[in-house]
Amino acid sequence: MKKILNCGMKFLLMLFVSMAAASCSNNGDSILEPQPEENPLPDEDITSWTFCVEGKQWDGVAWNERGDFPFSYILKGDTIISGKKCKKVYNQDEHYCAALREEGDRVYIIQKDDTTLKLLYDFSLKEGDEFHYIDFKDVVEVEKVVAIQEIVSQNEVVRLFVFEEITSSRYRQRGYVMEGVGGLRSPIDPWGWGRDGIVKRVLKCTVNGQVLYEGKKTIDSPLSDRQDG
Repeated sequence: MKKILNCGMKFLLMLFVSMAAASCSNNGDSILEPQPEENPLPDEDITSWTFCVEGKQWDGVAWNERGDFPFSYILKGDTIISGKKCKKVYNQDEHYCAALREEGDRVYIIQKDDTTLKLLYDFSLKEGDEFHYIDFKDVVEVEKVVAIQEIVSQNEVVRLFVFEEITSSRYRQRGYVMEGVGGLRSPIDPWGWGRDGIVKRVLKCTVNGQVLYEGKKTIDSPLSDRQDG
């Protein structure tokens, strides 16, 4: 009789555990970690001009009063942050520095050691629109689109967003953001404006060997001679 009771108790316990696990699964929750959302872009819609593409790389030059030095960023691998699937960003030293997530016309950034998605780009903007974003000090800033140019690169017509010129006692600069490439100063910090005395320019953006953008170091025209023409 004891054996029958023990077997019955074990069966009920196993049944209870199975039902609890099924309940968690049906609610989309995980005991261990949040479940990733589906990729917002179907595979057939992912092209080189999709922003968050595995292997996309930006190479550029940065400089300050001590001279020039190269920099690069690459999208490599996925991660789950706050239940959302994101692309990891590594720098030239192979150090993880941020994560990006693309949702429709918008791209969000999650800084290292943070879990908050902050708007980085909005490619649905029109001329005259204001772009509101949160800077690295958690201050809301505003940039105004003064022009949108159409340029041809790799036989594709893409848009270049030109932002209002910003002036101060130290500099006079204008922001440029290109579809599929991002900020032409830095893909993860397009509004840095040379903070910490360092100024950056993206000189090339590639994905799997395909060149999406080639640029100049000069501030007045971020486009190369090939793309200006």
